Amino acid sequence: MSLALSADSRTLATCDGSTIKLWDVESEVCLQTLADHIRWIKSIAFSSDHQTLVSSSDDQTIKRLGLSDRGSALIRCWDIAIVSGQLR
Repeated sequence: MSLALSADSRTLATCDGSTIKLWDVESEVCLQTLADHIRWIKSIAFSSDHQTLVSSSDDQTIKRLGLSDRGSALIRCWDIAIVSGQLR
């Protein structure tokens, strides 16, 4: 399991297997479940402006997830494939 806390400490991202969950820290409510990877997620991190969550996985991808201002809604997802050690 991997964890990431947003810069404003209001949203916690957790991953278990190939699923990411976004949690409201204060209410302990799951805001959203994201199932974009097809294999085990290795790491997750928020950007300092809280607008992006990045995840890497054993499926050989890095995903850049654009979030709403509150971090509760996925607004965009970009795939960055890793092929033979090169970013594509």
